Amino acid sequence: MQIKRMAGVSLAVLGLGAGNALAETVELTFANALSLPQVAPYQEAVDEFNEAHPNIDVTMINAPWSEYWQQRQVETASGNLPDIWLFVPGFGAEWLYGDRLLPLDAYVESDPDINLPDANQTMLQYMTLNEQLYGIGYDFNGQVIYYNPDLFDRAGLPYPDEGWTTDEFVQTARTISETLSTDGRKIWGFAASNFDWASDGWYRGYGATLIDDEGTYGANNDGGITAISLFSDMIRDGVMPIPDQKDASGQAQSLFLSGTAAMALGVGHTTFIFEDAGVDFGIARLPVGPEGQVGSGLGGAYVISADTEHPDEAYEFLAYITSGPVLAEVVTTGVPARESAWGQLSDRMTEFATKVQGFESFNAVKGSFQVMDIQRRVLAEVWNGSLDVPEAMAQIEEEANAALADASAN
Repeated sequence: MQIKRMAGVSLAVLGLGAGNALAETVELTFANALSLPQVAPYQEAVDEFNEAHPNIDVTMINAPWSEYWQQRQVETASGNLPDIWLFVPGFGAEWLYGDRLLPLDAYVESDPDINLPDANQTMLQYMTLNEQLYGIGYDFNGQVIYYNPDLFDRAGLPYPDEGWTTDEFVQTARTISETLSTDGRKIWGFAASNFDWASDGWYRGYGATLIDDEGTYGANNDGGITAISLFSDMIRDGVMPIPDQKDASGQAQSLFLSGTAAMALGVGHTTFIFEDAGVDFGIARLPVGPEGQVGSGLGGAYVISADTEHPDEAYEFLAYITSGPVLAEVVTTGVPARESAWGQLSDRMTEFATKVQGFESFNAVKGSFQVMDIQRRVLAEVWNGSLDVPEAMAQIEEEANAALADASAN
């Protein structure tokens, strides 16, 4: 790997004299939660940075995802957070909202090479609080609809286009299911994935949101009720299967791969799965609701601890590790959060990456993941017909707001 620094501000720009920079080696820790195949390219990038910066020595530490956030909790309590570390909205909300992260505005304003227009704008929105930027994204994901061209052709229907509406989406699913299902084989028009952060994209198409600007549940209203009713009506009418509460995403993928679902919700890794399986598929954005065509994205960023003893050098490394050339090498399982890094993507992954640009960021405050768990649990009663949608949304709102208030207080 030959990685040259294409982004970041030099120590001289930050006002550090050459004499000070060479006086002693600055030790930095870089914390990650990488899978085993991801470790090698990241370590190579760290080694090349260290070689190019003899006055800085970055040590990468890695932990399994199941342990990563526990380690950050322990380090927070002891005042010993890593200098630079992996951050995911929602999981990291207590650090973002708890003034534990270093604002980057002064650095990016002095950095002629940082090129934020090239960075994923949804991730920049995620990492901005009170008009201050606290991190830069390394990857990005979002939800799209995968469709089976053969089933569309057999039903005599056009493929989804950029402006298709929710009404067209529902009618397409119904027509395919009713036209192609036989006594011996059920064809589902649509298979949904988990109703978690991605539900925010459907809500926004109807003028609702998962968590509103006030930090409360924002879907117990006409828009949210209409959005959920869209799915419950398709389940009731046999157009969509009841989502598997343990793994709705896996269920949707399996049905699509078997040719028994014409459309399935999925995210970036779904593209890899379908490509590897050799099935034919198309990719469409979420349909246009009454309030427009919206989707919600999610990804990871790198941040700097507010109490780092070496903020200038930490920024130097953060700018490097989130630059286009480096992300093109280290992000091997998703979409790099810089468009300039997409050259290593397959044609289908590039198509996916293009479809999820411009997505909205849901309000990933403290307690947002508890809200998703509550919503998934209560909606299961809607899917099985034991609870109607307005009652369910009212129950979710009550439980969700209690969870959000409790999280905010702690």
